[in-house]
Amino acid sequence: MTIKFLQAQHFTMGRRNGAQPKWVVIHTAETPESLKTAESLAAWAARGMASEPRVSWHYAVDADSIVQSVREDDTAWAAGPGNTHGIHVELAGRAGQDDAGWGDDFSVAMLTRAAELVAGICGRWQIPIIHPLKSSVLRGQPGIVGHDQITWSSQEARRQVLRVDPWYVAGKFIATSHTDPGKHFPWASFVSQVEAASKACL
Repeated sequence: MTIKFLQAQHFTMGRRNGAQPKWVVIHTAETPESLKTAESLAAWAARGMASEPRVSWHYAVDADSIVQSVREDDTAWAAGPGNTHGIHVELAGRAGQDDAGWGDDFSVAMLTRAAELVAGICGRWQIPIIHPLKSSVLRGQPGIVGHDQITWSSQEARRQVLRVDPWYVAGKFIATSHTDPGKHFPWASFVSQVEAASKACL
């Protein structure tokens, strides 16, 4: 698997207090499905213009390529409280896609590529190949999660006044609001693909 690299402008060297990644966080980039999406996202993050959102991610994936923008040892600015413990993967497409949208030829090829990538990440960081419930994410269960689960957990921690890292840091609650990769994201089949890709590497 070939992975290109183009460093993002906005990220944090290392991880707070030496934290180790425990989540692979799946995002949709809210972009059209294009064979140039991964490269375009990486180029945008590399510019890092002050007038644009100060964001980044570790990997962007489309149907025929993967581009890395932040090294896994460093912290991408992708999901608020999910940053310190997350490795973030941006997929070409939109959270509003339905089952048919996730089942088209482009998405099938992209998810196959993403599953191989995620299998490697899980292997390197000993992240379990599971999709935990959002209530388990709130309690810190590691696994493969969506940005939406980080959002729910951050908001639930505030509601419960749950003052624990990563939802509560330096005397304040840290929240995020995104709902990607969307309610129709094929979690069961994707996790199965990651498992298969992991076994193929043994």
